[in-house]
Amino acid sequence: MRETNRGKNNTLPAAVSLRRIHKSFSGVEVLHGIDLDIHYGRVTALMGENGAGKSTLMNVLSGVHTDWTGSLLINGEGCRFGSPADAEAAGIAMIHQELNLVPGLSVAGNLFLGREPAGRFGRIDFTAMHRKARDIMDQLRFEPPVTAAVESLPVGQRQLVEIGKALASEAQVILMDEPTSAHSEREIDTLFTVVRQLRARGVAVVYVSHRLEEIYRIADTIAVLRDGRLVHIAETGSLTRADLVQQMIGRPEERFYEHEDARGDEIVLRVSGLSCRHPDVESRTLIRDISFDVRRGEILGIAGLLGSGRTVLLESLFGAAPGFLSGRVELEGELLEIGEPSFLMSKGMALLTEDRQRTGLIPGLSVRENYILAALLMTPSWAPLTTGDEEDRLAAAAEDLSISMADPGQPIVTLSGGNQQKVLLAKWLAIGPRLLLLDEPTRGIDVGARHDIYLLLSRLRRQGVSIIMTSSELDELIAVCDRILVLRDGRTAGVYVRTECTRDGILKAASG
Repeated sequence: MRETNRGKNNTLPAAVSLRRIHKSFSGVEVLHGIDLDIHYGRVTALMGENGAGKSTLMNVLSGVHTDWTGSLLINGEGCRFGSPADAEAAGIAMIHQELNLVPGLSVAGNLFLGREPAGRFGRIDFTAMHRKARDIMDQLRFEPPVTAAVESLPVGQRQLVEIGKALASEAQVILMDEPTSAHSEREIDTLFTVVRQLRARGVAVVYVSHRLEEIYRIADTIAVLRDGRLVHIAETGSLTRADLVQQMIGRPEERFYEHEDARGDEIVLRVSGLSCRHPDVESRTLIRDISFDVRRGEILGIAGLLGSGRTVLLESLFGAAPGFLSGRVELEGELLEIGEPSFLMSKGMALLTEDRQRTGLIPGLSVRENYILAALLMTPSWAPLTTGDEEDRLAAAAEDLSISMADPGQPIVTLSGGNQQKVLLAKWLAIGPRLLLLDEPTRGIDVGARHDIYLLLSRLRRQGVSIIMTSSELDELIAVCDRILVLRDGRTAGVYVRTECTRDGILKAASG
C-alpha cells in the first residue's frame, strides 16, 4: 500500500483516469465528456445536485453501465468493464446508496458472497468466514451478530454491511454513494475514522454526499458536476461553502432556512406512555413509556443514535410498527385505537418512511401511479378518480413542489432521488393530513431539493399542519424544529426548546 498524508501536494499516481466519458439514456446524453483523475491516498468528493450525473459516473466506474464512450484507465492501462464483477476484479468496490445486499443472507454471507473461504472438501469454512466478518464489522462498531440475516436489520445497520463489503474486498478504489445517509453523528465519526485509515494505506476514495459539512471534514479534493458536465475541481480548503453551492446549482445560494414560530395553543397530538414490545422477544421493548404532545403548526424533532427508537416511534404512531403496542394516543381530543395505517390515514395522519426504495415507492409503477396511491385509498368507491383527475392533481403538485419530470407516465425510478422524495411528499399531501410524520425527509437529496422541502414545511406549518420529523443531522433539527425530543435506548432522554438546545447537549443526552 502507498502511504500518504492529507494536505500535502499530491504526487501519487492516478488510480483511475476518466477521459472524455459520454453516456446517454434513450438518446439523451447525460454525461458530456467527463475528464477526471482519482488518485491513490486521496478522498475525492463528487458533488452536484440530483440529476447532475454523479450516480451515472459512479456506475460507469463500477461496471454497472457498459454502453459509454471515452477512455477509462486503471493504473495507466485502458479498461472496459462488462459487469460489476469485472470492476471488483480490477480492485474497484462500490458502496451503493440504495443498498445492494441479499436480504435473506447473513451479514457474513453478504460480506463474502462469491468469495467464501473454503475448508475441507471444498465446503465453505463458516467458522473462518464468521471470524473474518466479525473483525471487519468491529472496525465499524457494528454490534449485531454477523450471523444475523440482513433483512432483520434497520436501514442504518444494513448500510454498515454495505461498507463492510468494500472493506472485505480489499479494494484499492472505493466508491461511496451517500454512505452516511441513515447514520447518526456517532456512526459518521466511526465511518470517517475508517476512511482516514484507508486513505493512510493509500486507497483511493470517491465520496458522494449531499451533506456539505461532511465534505469539508473528509475530502481532499472536490469535483463538481452540473448537468452532466465537470464544471469545477479544486482542493477542499480553497473552496468556501457558498462557492461550492454556487458551482453546484449555477447561482448564488439562497438563505437556507429561516425559522418561523407558527405554533398555536391547541394540542393536536397527545401521547401518553407509548410502548412497543419486540414481536419475537417478549421481554424486549423497542420503545418504552414515551409521552409528549404536539401543538397546532408545531414541528417536533426526534433525535437519537442509530437504534434509539426514532423510526419505531413514528411507525408506532402510524400503526406500522413491527411489535405489540400499548399506551394512549389522542388526535385532536379523540382517543385513537392504534391499528391499521388506513384507519389512521382516515383520521388525518400520514407517514413518509425513512427508506423510500423499500417502503415508500413501488418501483415498477409510474410517477402518476405512485403519486395517487394514498388518495385512492381515501376515495369512495362511488366517486372514483379518473385518469384526468389524477394527472391534473399531479400537475398541480409538481408545480407546487418543483418536481422535475418528463412525463407522468414515466417510471418513478427514472427520477432523481430528490424528485422521488418530492413525489412521496406530494402523495401524502394529497390526502390533506393534519399530522405529518416525516422519517429522515431529506435523506440522500441535494441542497436545492432540501431548500424546496424546507419551504414546504414552513408553508404547511403556517396552514396549521403539525409535523413530527426525525433526522440524523442535528443541525437540521435545530434549524427547522420548535422542540426536539431526544431518545436513548427506546426511552425519552430529554426534550429541548429550539432556542435553548445545542449539538453538544443533544449528543450528550442521546449517548448518555
